[in-house]
Amino acid sequence: MAYLSYSEDNYRKARGADSLSELIDTVQDDITSKCLTIKKLDNYGMFKVENKFGSVLVDVLNGGVNIYDTKQHALAKKDLYQKFDNNLSDIKVLTVTLKKTGYHNFGDVFNVDKLPEFTKLAVTAWLEPKSDDDIISSNIRNVLIHLNKGIDVAPYQ
Repeated sequence: MAYLSYSEDNYRKARGADSLSELIDTVQDDITSKCLTIKKLDNYGMFKVENKFGSVLVDVLNGGVNIYDTKQHALAKKDLYQKFDNNLSDIKVLTVTLKKTGYHNFGDVFNVDKLPEFTKLAVTAWLEPKSDDDIISSNIRNVLIHLNKGIDVAPYQ
């Protein structure tokens, strides 16, 4: 739902998807034809959604969803459910299509647990010191995501 909401304007302009149900059908067609790919980046809820125009990272959180392109777009789950309330049956079909089509499993580079210890320490050394292991894991994951997008991550001064 978050990606649908995020990409709604582009689909209206480029593909003429005027209603939410047309938008859902068009996205479903793109997934089926592999024009739109979804790659799971970790075990927590981070996905990369990509088509010929570019890619975005989608981070599914408890209360909402963050989408990252050149900036961050925060979408509350409550708002998404309200927006797509009348289209939930179509979204269930889209979800089934996604599961059948599949998305690639995340690569080891995004799995913090599989990184060599020296890599964890090197990446963590760039970050503001934290004592909480969960925060360190989260920070490492965020740095790796930025590096994957080609953004230089400089150490804190």
